[in-house]
Amino acid sequence: MSTTLRLTANKSAAVAKVWGDSNVHTGDVFDFPWYSDDSTYPDANYYIYLGFNDPVEAYKYRPILSAIFKCGAGKSLSYCQTFLNGLLQNFNEDSVNYSNQPAIDSTLQGSFHVGDYTTIEWNQADLKPDGAALAAVYGLRLDCRVSRMSGASSAIARFASSRHAEKAPVIIATLGDSDVTAVVSPVSPAAGSFVNRAEKVSFIASVGNSAISFAALSAQSATLEYRTAGATAVTSKTAVVSSSGISYTAPANLFASGNYEYRFKIVDNLGRAAYSAWSAFTTHDTIPVATPLSPDSSLEDGTQAITFRWTHSNESGSAQTKAELQKSADGSAWTTLGTVTGAASEYSAPAGTFTSGTWYWRVRTYNLDGAAGEWSDALSFVVVAGPTKPVIVVKDASPRPLINWQTSEQSAYQLQLDDIIDITEYGSEKTWRCPVYLDDGAHTFRVRSQNSYGLWSEWGSATFTVSHTASGAVVLTVDADHRAELSWSYAGSWTEFVVYRDGVAIAKTTDYSYTDDYSVGTVRYQVRACPSCCRL
Repeated sequence: MSTTLRLTANKSAAVAKVWGDSNVHTGDVFDFPWYSDDSTYPDANYYIYLGFNDPVEAYKYRPILSAIFKCGAGKSLSYCQTFLNGLLQNFNEDSVNYSNQPAIDSTLQGSFHVGDYTTIEWNQADLKPDGAALAAVYGLRLDCRVSRMSGASSAIARFASSRHAEKAPVIIATLGDSDVTAVVSPVSPAAGSFVNRAEKVSFIASVGNSAISFAALSAQSATLEYRTAGATAVTSKTAVVSSSGISYTAPANLFASGNYEYRFKIVDNLGRAAYSAWSAFTTHDTIPVATPLSPDSSLEDGTQAITFRWTHSNESGSAQTKAELQKSADGSAWTTLGTVTGAASEYSAPAGTFTSGTWYWRVRTYNLDGAAGEWSDALSFVVVAGPTKPVIVVKDASPRPLINWQTSEQSAYQLQLDDIIDITEYGSEKTWRCPVYLDDGAHTFRVRSQNSYGLWSEWGSATFTVSHTASGAVVLTVDADHRAELSWSYAGSWTEFVVYRDGVAIAKTTDYSYTDDYSVGTVRYQVRACPSCCRL
């Protein structure tokens, strides 16, 4: 079963470029001449704007199965080619003109020809159903192109206006018997797409008719429903209804990592519920790629902080959640350099992290799921820095202590012991024995190293205590003339003696006497008894 509905034009106006800012709309017909004396318009184009009565409420939502357009038309010469277009805007028949024409929908275009006849009669062409629906809201535009046949000096094309008593333009539509239903179509996120759960997510759907009708169904209320893929439990959120569609903006971190489905439910303006199909999306992130940027083949000052920079890219567009950096002195053995939590794409290594030489570094980043990408290719750079601060170990805290130290690199060193020794030497030696015997008590030793770049390390320092038990006492006698003759007695168990002149050891002996042929002036002598293993 079907219903035939007739919509009659209730307003009309004709405009043309040759008429400028005026129009024709008060008569019951439109006559369109061809201007033979003006080469600017070799073919005359005219536009008739037609508005139609609205369908009654009962038919507004019936599906339009087919539609035709009829208009009384006639002409005296040759032919007139005519096109139909739907209007996208309303018009005022009093004020519409060539300069302010309403917009048209050319996709609804249809065409027909007015034949060679002299009296007004019906002529018809098929009108697309969507054009009929649009016409009920805004109307149609009839485009008329009048051309001259050879030898003719003028031509008249005639069309009935909305004021014609018998043959005003009409739309005759065939309608179905049941109202159309609302169709809810998800727009975004697209089916199967990735959703960045760390950011706000816009869910959008459009509402349309299941078939073309004179009036469009609209949503009066809407709800977003979502669920874990394949699950039955559904979470609902109230959506926003606007003239552009329906939407819901999910806050950041609403979703966990996983696969989901969503749909919209609406209640249309006829009070009926309608659902979209379930549409899938995923919040599982793709694996990121990190690209190191700097330092790259540069010279860096190891005494200052060094900044490392890189880029994080992910097919999903998600941001970095963490980055890890590694360093290597040979490009093979890697150790941790640093870790960045969050989206920052640079890391500052503290001063002193790198010793002098060539270094390599690489980086990898993490996605929303906490999954790391592959390590990047390595970049290299050269560091110029002082040696590391020496670490001191007192191996023997005897009166002549034995001390060694460790540092990263050394071409020279400077050492100090209390305020009695200050020595600078070249070389890589890192072991030193005090050349003098120290008194019992606390002593402070410190050392610093210099590398091949002439840069010094910080001072390394150590405090130690000398404590020993003497084995008897030495009683010394000196007979001085042109030389000094020393002799002594000793009641202890040690078998060797060290002779000092003005605090400097000059001899080691097992005898109980010693002659100093180089004594000059006032001199102070000491003799110390020591075990046989002691050194000068």
